[in-house]
Amino acid sequence: MRVFLGLTEVSGYYAHLRKGFEQIGVDCVFVDLSGHRFGYGGATDWWSARTLVRLATARRGVMLRIVSLFLRGILFVHAAATCDVFVFGYLTTFFRFRELPLLKLLGKRIIYVFHGSDSRAPYLDGYQQQGLSIDALIAMTAERKRAIATVERYADAIVCTPIHTHLHEKPVIGFQRLGVPVEYDEESAGRIERRSGATRILHAPSAPENKGTPAIRAAIERLRTQGYDIEYIELTGRPHAEVVAELQACDFVVDQLYGEGPIGGFATEAAFHGKPAVLGTHTDEIWRIYEDLELPPVVRCANEEVEAAIRRLIDDPEFRIATGQRAREIVHTRWTPRQVAANFRRILTGDVPVEWMFDPQSLRDVHGAGLSKDRLQRTLAEYIERGGVAALQLADKPRVERELVTLSGVRAG
Repeated sequence: MRVFLGLTEVSGYYAHLRKGFEQIGVDCVFVDLSGHRFGYGGATDWWSARTLVRLATARRGVMLRIVSLFLRGILFVHAAATCDVFVFGYLTTFFRFRELPLLKLLGKRIIYVFHGSDSRAPYLDGYQQQGLSIDALIAMTAERKRAIATVERYADAIVCTPIHTHLHEKPVIGFQRLGVPVEYDEESAGRIERRSGATRILHAPSAPENKGTPAIRAAIERLRTQGYDIEYIELTGRPHAEVVAELQACDFVVDQLYGEGPIGGFATEAAFHGKPAVLGTHTDEIWRIYEDLELPPVVRCANEEVEAAIRRLIDDPEFRIATGQRAREIVHTRWTPRQVAANFRRILTGDVPVEWMFDPQSLRDVHGAGLSKDRLQRTLAEYIERGGVAALQLADKPRVERELVTLSGVRAG
């Protein structure tokens, strides 16, 4: 059995998964056409794919588009001729999903892995809403629903975080059941000089407004006025090696506010280095989905209580160290590339335990991610007033649909 991984990279997930497959003896190729700029170290296999990445950075023109399409065709034919299982990440596709029926006809097994904003309903996703009009958001939601329906039609298995399944109709394999393949080169990071006596706190938001960065900064300043000696480091859009160096030097991280749990990519990386993470969230109710899973612990708090959570980690070093050590133990034993690949192999062979499955019909979450409650309510009100309740694309989930309408404050006619 040969596995194709592509066509993108997501925070090193696929590079690490490929390494895990190699460690357990699964033949695997990895093709990343995204040209990821943060240096996660996942070298793309096959010359046609590497050429496509280079062309993507060149000046566009009709001839280049023709050459790119030709190379993509060569890449697909090569993959179809040599691979038995196709694992696509982040809704990627060779030809806008048109190749999926052909792959099925050829007897290939198709698996899609969703990572967040590729699955989450756009009206619940603050990261996707930047610069978009309500009309554009409505159109994006409809297109996302169609894309997911196409994937559901052809995929043999879908991996997705349960609380991202508003637009899904068929059962998914819970993303956290597999774990996140975590491995980083700790030796490559530079040494950071610490200020003696200060508590060093790291915050590295990919999107500051959506991660609640202004509120986090304000909480830090309030603690400083109370006499706390804090060295606050904030990184955005920096190379991965720089982030690793700061993770090694800090005492703990503040991951984000407006999170949806149970643990995000940055908090997972902090856990790898034995550092606990503060995660602000709208509600603890979503954690019921993960009650039977042993996950790396985070310090959860209500969004408005982030100051108290940070204070606790400063005041109680024993709790801070114990939380970080427990998180490190789990990612170093349960979330290694080898172990995650071994879990993933069960999907490749169709041996999926029933307890790994999640039915979107049981979904109850209405809070979303990357936006405050006030912003969510405003967005929902404008969205429903403009597009109607049907634009939520939740006809198959009437209970969630009703709760969102109630949250919006719009009177459904």
